[in-house]
Amino acid sequence: MASPSPDHPGTMVMHDTVFNRGLGHFAAPGFEEPNEKTSNDYPFIMITGRHLFHYNAGTQTRRTPLNEYSSTDYWKSTGDALDWESRWFTGLALQSEKENQDDG
Repeated sequence: MASPSPDHPGTMVMHDTVFNRGLGHFAAPGFEEPNEKTSNDYPFIMITGRHLFHYNAGTQTRRTPLNEYSSTDYWKSTGDALDWESRWFTGLALQSEKENQDDG
C-alpha cells in the first residue's frame, strides 16, 4: 500500500512510549583534508555550506528565538572577525575559476 492512502485512517501517534527499533545510532565521519589549501594569493576558502540562519530552510528554526539572527548578521560578523578589508564582502559577487569543471 502506498502512503498516504485514502483507505487508511492514519496513525495519530507513532511513537508514544518507545521506538520500535530502539534509539537512533549515529556515526561521525572521519576528517578529510580539503583538496585545496590557502595561499598568499588565495587566503580564504569559500564554501557554500549551511549556516544557522538558513538551516533546514527555516521549517523548524523559524519557530525559535534563533530567528533573530540573519544572513546580514553572519556576513557582518565574518568581515569584522577577519578584519581584512571587510568592505571587500559588501556587494561583491564571487565566481570560481573552476566553474563548469568536473571533479572526475
